[in-house]
Amino acid sequence: MPKKRTTVNGLHGERLKKIRRFVDFDYDLRKPLTKSQRAKVRRYYEEISALTNRPYQVFKSRNKKNLRDAQIYANNGRNLPGLTVAFIPTDGKNRVKLTFRKKGVIAKTKHVTATVIYLDTDELLVDPVAHVNDLIKNHPAEQFTVRADVYEIPSPYMRSTIGDAVARYVNRYGEANGLTPDDNHYYAHWLHGLNAYTFQDQGDLNEYLLEKQRGIKAGKRKREAERKRRQRQRERR
Repeated sequence: MPKKRTTVNGLHGERLKKIRRFVDFDYDLRKPLTKSQRAKVRRYYEEISALTNRPYQVFKSRNKKNLRDAQIYANNGRNLPGLTVAFIPTDGKNRVKLTFRKKGVIAKTKHVTATVIYLDTDELLVDPVAHVNDLIKNHPAEQFTVRADVYEIPSPYMRSTIGDAVARYVNRYGEANGLTPDDNHYYAHWLHGLNAYTFQDQGDLNEYLLEKQRGIKAGKRKREAERKRRQRQRERR
């Protein structure tokens, strides 16, 4: 019977090994981690797991501004100041090329180009339709989707309907439906932007969004299988 592999730091040590290439800290696992170190490893591991639970590619850069802009574009790293990469969402099939401009990052695949339009949560509370329409009026994008924290709601909207779509989310997850800033689902906690798309053909965008969702579902199945495997291992000990 094979000998069980143990470390002085157990699960926290295994987690650090999985994320150490993405962070700027690397504790000595030959020594017991302190309580604060264990908490930091757990927080970074959980956040990185959420960011990689979707199709993605890793972006690295020695240019700190480009790295930060890429993290902002990908909506990651807000709570992880020690993150040394950006996890760029993809459709799971095609690599994304990033171009850095003063107005923000442009992400381009073979047929689809995406940029981010950032929303002001205070303005959304006043008049979401007017706020969205003001932001997109000079934008060249043909269709838009809603960004939900690190994820994307895959339903595309035209220029004439995206404002109403955002307003529905504000009403559904805001004061109009009894939610307050203390609620985790409150719109201001996650409704921070839109993805704006230009493309050669509508079918290209539809396939791009469909592949993204396939990748997210596959990632969730993989993580659930891994969780069950670890649970079985703990039960055998």
